[in-house]
Amino acid sequence: MVINDMKKTIAVLALVAGLTSFAGSAKASVITANLNQFTDGSSFIGFGYNNGVITSNYNDGIDGTWSPPFSMMGETLPARGSIGFGNGQNAGDGYYYDSNTPLQYGALINELLGYGNNGQGGVNESTGGYWAARFNAGGGNFNYGYVQVDVTSSGMTFGMAGVETTPNLAITAGAVPEPSTYALLGIGAMALLMVLRKKKTA
Repeated sequence: MVINDMKKTIAVLALVAGLTSFAGSAKASVITANLNQFTDGSSFIGFGYNNGVITSNYNDGIDGTWSPPFSMMGETLPARGSIGFGNGQNAGDGYYYDSNTPLQYGALINELLGYGNNGQGGVNESTGGYWAARFNAGGGNFNYGYVQVDVTSSGMTFGMAGVETTPNLAITAGAVPEPSTYALLGIGAMALLMVLRKKKTA
């Protein structure tokens, strides 16, 4: 009986060790960060990706700024956010979604979208959604990402951002890392705890 318990314990320990090793070597394919940046037009905000890390440095990717409402020919135009390369940074590493319409949650971001590398796209006031970007990974490869954008009458915000760390793999707007690795670790730990409890009561 003692030998059987020992065998079970060894087997569970091996399982936990294997899962831990797997978790340690596995890299989350999607990474996210809350940029939490706001501009009232007096400065630029940014969304970048550099060496596997999401940054708020527009020189690592794309920038954003904001313009207040203004009147033209008797018509009042709404406030507007501009996203792209308005700060004169090198456009070689980042490309912005070349559109005036933000993407909605769950939209697929891949090579089929139109990307610009000169100038800016725009977002009108009271418009929210996600803006796509792609980052040059070298050799004709790209990492795809998104940033949550909100434009109001007082400014523009860059919120949650995400990047697919595997080059050329699509990402969906609003995607977050998969929790499967942590779930496997939890299962292994629970199995070990059950065996130890059984041994105590025996």
